[in-house]
Amino acid sequence: CKPYYLNDNYDTVLKNLIETNIRQRGIGNTNQRKMGLCIKELDRIYGIREGSAGKVSSNLESNNFTPKNEEELLKTLGLGITRQTIQNYKKLTEMIPELEELVDTGIATPTTALAIMRNLSEEEQIKMISSLDTTKKITQRQIKQYIDEIKELKSNPQKPEDYDSTKKELQEYK
Repeated sequence: CKPYYLNDNYDTVLKNLIETNIRQRGIGNTNQRKMGLCIKELDRIYGIREGSAGKVSSNLESNNFTPKNEEELLKTLGLGITRQTIQNYKKLTEMIPELEELVDTGIATPTTALAIMRNLSEEEQIKMISSLDTTKKITQRQIKQYIDEIKELKSNPQKPEDYDSTKKELQEYK
């Protein structure tokens, strides 16, 4: 006998639980990262990939309506939000643990976290977080300033004071 979670009906039960939970809570009263996880799971169950449905499991085909893309899924759930908002929620599921902790504690907002994720590599995110005072709320303005500084350093790297003299010595040596 297979465990219940390997049962063919597991996806149907999970789908019903997630959809019921989303409908009962509504969009305004939820953790955006958790909503992203739920939508990702519904995408998997319905076979929604890159905006269209792939293979739909046979136990779901008997339903009257199977969403073919995220827009249809959102309509089915009765969520008055855009596909871009859902994409943002799904992006929040990819946060590094350090950033996730800042969002969970309210130090950073989900919008600020998205700005960080879109503009900085994971390594840069870790460096930035370790350089900030994380006992105070982190604003988008601080993040923009940090990102602008990094971009400036990348495009105009600072040269050591002895760069020109060392370069000249090397040329003379050659």
